[in-house]
Amino acid sequence: MRRISRMPKLADMIIEVCPDTGSRYTGLVHEIQLDTWGHQRCVLITWFGDVPQNYREEYGYAGVNIHNIRDRYEVIRKGKTIR
Repeated sequence: MRRISRMPKLADMIIEVCPDTGSRYTGLVHEIQLDTWGHQRCVLITWFGDVPQNYREEYGYAGVNIHNIRDRYEVIRKGKTIR
């Protein structure tokens, strides 16, 4: 069975759960900036409602963090959660 990558793609829904408060933040990936090696340096998200405290609009999040930190970030693509 082929495993689907958790690396964010445009239009993926991201749900972030703050480990300290349990607050949930939901948004859509609207831009991905790559570095010279093709790694996702800045994943920019449009948030619905409140914005997570550690999110910065000019930098977003590193794609590898969204990919690796499974207990903090949920990735939903085409209506299905990517595990």
